[in-house]
Amino acid sequence: PGVQLARMGGHGLEPVIRGQSQTQLRVLIDGVEVHGACPNRMDPPTAFASAGQIDRMVVSRGVQTLTTGPGAGGGTLSIESSLPWLATQARQHLQAAWRENGATRGAGLDAQSAGGDNAFRATLGWQDAGNYRDGAGEAVRSASRQREADLRGGIGFGEGQRIELLVKRKQARDVLFAGAGMDAPIDDLDSLQLRHTGQLGGWTVESRVARASVDHLMNNYALRPLAGMAMRVPATSDTDTLQFDARDGVWSLGFAWNRNQREALRFAGPNPSQVTQLNSVMWPDAQVRRAGLHAEGQFALEPGATLGLGLRLDRHDWRAALADLQPTGMSLSPRALWTRYYGAEAARSRGDDLGVGALLRYAWPLASGAVLSTSLSRSVRVADASERFLAANGSPADRRWVGNPGLKPEVQHQLDIGWQQTTASGRGAAVRRRGALGPGPEPQPFRRVHPGVDPRRQPQRWSAAAVDRAAERAARLALGRQRVDRHAGAPALRRPSGPRRCQHPHRQRAGCRRQSGLGGAGSAAQLAVRRASAAAASGQRLRPRLRRTRQPRQCRSLQPRRGADQRAGSQPRRGVERRLLSPA
Repeated sequence: PGVQLARMGGHGLEPVIRGQSQTQLRVLIDGVEVHGACPNRMDPPTAFASAGQIDRMVVSRGVQTLTTGPGAGGGTLSIESSLPWLATQARQHLQAAWRENGATRGAGLDAQSAGGDNAFRATLGWQDAGNYRDGAGEAVRSASRQREADLRGGIGFGEGQRIELLVKRKQARDVLFAGAGMDAPIDDLDSLQLRHTGQLGGWTVESRVARASVDHLMNNYALRPLAGMAMRVPATSDTDTLQFDARDGVWSLGFAWNRNQREALRFAGPNPSQVTQLNSVMWPDAQVRRAGLHAEGQFALEPGATLGLGLRLDRHDWRAALADLQPTGMSLSPRALWTRYYGAEAARSRGDDLGVGALLRYAWPLASGAVLSTSLSRSVRVADASERFLAANGSPADRRWVGNPGLKPEVQHQLDIGWQQTTASGRGAAVRRRGALGPGPEPQPFRRVHPGVDPRRQPQRWSAAAVDRAAERAARLALGRQRVDRHAGAPALRRPSGPRRCQHPHRQRAGCRRQSGLGGAGSAAQLAVRRASAAAASGQRLRPRLRRTRQPRQCRSLQPRRGADQRAGSQPRRGVERRLLSPA
């Protein structure tokens, strides 16, 4: 609840959490931020995730921790992939897909191997998509071609020391956008990341260095009919990251440095072959740098409650190196646009901000096994390159896009109250003892159990006599299911195997069918006998399978008819009743 996805075309999704989006959220891919290179957000960060390689996706609503970065009052989306360190043999996974609507087709290969202290993973993928059709049968511009390659390897040494290298390239070509005035012939990502994890004096330390470069090109003539003046916008976005974190089970301490540099120039011309005149400096070589420290602790209280405290301090500095670059003709420079709309005092090309974030969180378990939590947080977000430095000329003047260099930081104070209950559902369930929430015995690891079976119930060893009794009971219950009564007091009749139609004359045409016969029940009895005998012969422990007891139920045909019979006060007609009899 509270999480939505929006998109402008067929390339990338824009997450929305609690009504907040874009830089009000934090999107992490393998632990680092990636910023797109389109001023119109044709390439949100999720566009650079490899769908065939995602091992885990974590959505945090609101401020749950301060360790991932400042701001992000709406929440955090973390997309993670990992190396197969625990694999015992090589694994290759090949997949292919085709979707009729849009004629989308694609294929991917995921190869993994590990041996000793080494691990390797390679992912290749391609996808070609056409325009999909909406409910009215109209084609919607969303076609694209995508290719990607992801290589990562790691080596272990010493006491839990590991080094991992990640190299990734993702290409998107001829991406159409129904919600924009341009399309994107090119949108490429090249990323490199070096990561180290290990132990240092009782602390688990993790450090990483990463760089992500995005090249983007959009125009209004290569992939659509030209209407008016031809325009093209080449743009780049480079993101550098340096992180260090240390954890000891109670405290988490860390340092992070991040720099994002964006540049986008818009050229115009009378036709596609003469698009050479500089029309706007949309991103004037805008650079935003951040350096921050954080400290966060989790403390166990009595009885089983936890208290979380966190503090974060970040310094942001920003500048625009091309603020005075003058476009061709009557177009205005970035500084001239800022001055016209916000005044000379706000039209500055450099500055800095200081942000202080804090978190107080308290959680305690209830007798029912649920967890009640409450948190109070403060988060500070500074303006991004588009909000602060965007400078796009337009004619008439109301078509201009102009950022505001004088924007103050956005401060959010949030109070969250939550209740969480974990239940067993589906084919299996993960169960954790309540002792894991606080001091006491060691928490038990997650294990998968059969639905409806208490995980605390200990397996029992069945004797030969118990096996015989269980088999006899299963057979008698199976035979008892076959007995059918026409109505109360009538002798029991054996029905032949196979499905039978309900005998009610008014329901035969509706297709009311009930399954009878020895087929299903007999098979269940034979399976129970074989399972019990095999367990007794091998001396293994056998966990009994618990099932809910079926209650006798009526055919739907016996429901009173609402009509002329009831209005006249007559009794409902007698139909055929199916009843489960106890075994003789």
